[in-house]
Amino acid sequence: MTPEQLAQLFHETYERLAPDHGYETREASAKPWADVPEQNRGLMVAVAGEVLDALAPGTVAERAIAFWSDALLNGSGVTQRATASQELRDWVALQSRLARGL
Repeated sequence: MTPEQLAQLFHETYERLAPDHGYETREASAKPWADVPEQNRGLMVAVAGEVLDALAPGTVAERAIAFWSDALLNGSGVTQRATASQELRDWVALQSRLARGL
């Protein structure tokens, strides 16, 4: 998913759900994605890009792998720790591919 796609998805979902939560969006932003003012679109795409970067494997996922490897296997042998770390990496990679529809 690209930052543009995520920003559009967020915008459209937000506009669709806002009334269900008793919220009226501003007239300036309550538009189809193609009609959102360029400055607002640019900001939303930039935010979406940073969110995607934060969720990408090698960032949050790698920190989680390191944390759980140490927490679960503290005191275990190096081979066991390496095997568990690889299994966790494989699982995170699979989850990432599934989330992207690959």
